[in-house]
Amino acid sequence: MIRKASLTGVLPHVPLFSSCNAKELKSIARLTTGLRLAAGTVVTRQGATGHQFAIITEGTANVAIDGKVVASLGPGDFFGEISLLDDGPQTATITAETDLAVEIIGHAEFTQFLQESPSVTRNILKGIARRLRAADAQLFGGGEPSPG
Repeated sequence: MIRKASLTGVLPHVPLFSSCNAKELKSIARLTTGLRLAAGTVVTRQGATGHQFAIITEGTANVAIDGKVVASLGPGDFFGEISLLDDGPQTATITAETDLAVEIIGHAEFTQFLQESPSVTRNILKGIARRLRAADAQLFGGGEPSPG
């Protein structure tokens, strides 16, 4: 299983945390709670309200959209990062393909952490902005600004 200290090596690859510095990533890693799930467990269900972010530390999981498997996730992969911000609906169903170990960050704990850590909040906003710019470039060919 990935130790908390090793999570700081995974977190920079999460777009939401990509602008955070090493100290901030260490603080975020401390927010996680380990959880073990049996093969076949539905971890998140498409359309359900999201309440947590998860990083897979052991095992594999399938990602299904509208009932069709579209991807497989393994150690170091993550899901639910946008749910940390908005408690919005899950965009996919994640099912443990094998026994699964994950590190979870809950929405409530993360929200409290952001209130106490304005620098992390700013860096997360930078990460979101970078992701939006990349999406705009894909949608609009990189040359045109997004509408609005």
